[in-house]
Amino acid sequence: MLKTIISLCAIGISFGLVGAIAGEIITTTDGRTVKLNDDKSFEILKSGKYLELSLIGTGRPTKMDFMSRPDDCRLTFKIRNFTGGTLYNFYARIQILDAQNSELETSGFSSIDPFGFKDDLVVANGGELTESIVVKAKCDQIARIIIQEVPRKACNFSNSPSDFDCRKSLKVNSEVASIDIAK
Repeated sequence: MLKTIISLCAIGISFGLVGAIAGEIITTTDGRTVKLNDDKSFEILKSGKYLELSLIGTGRPTKMDFMSRPDDCRLTFKIRNFTGGTLYNFYARIQILDAQNSELETSGFSSIDPFGFKDDLVVANGGELTESIVVKAKCDQIARIIIQEVPRKACNFSNSPSDFDCRKSLKVNSEVASIDIAK
């Protein structure tokens, strides 16, 4: 049985192949699609570049939250960079809905914008940062968050392909069981 291990640290691919044959196409755990060539080299057919946006918690607003009320809900998001480059800018326009699909108002902008007024902030590949927004509703009223738009200019990372669609490449999930997040 053919046993081949391919490890290319320079571009961050490391996986093992058991019984792999030339021409076989493999998808790695990070979303890249790789084709094994006759000479045991390989080529990347599809990049696994993406950003991950997770809702990681809810709670009451802090004293630093602009124009918030004690009963409002603070949503905390984590943004992780898996683009292969340094992330210089990211924001997403969102819509927050209750169980009846009525839109809930935020106490600031309706966007997730961790870079906001921070000119010197950058996030290396594999790095993460958090951002919070305050919704003018109790946390148990929030049912769904929809990512409406991630403008191309709002998704800026080094070595970014000109045709990169940040919204399409954005992976979303919620660690809060009562709140769904979707694109």
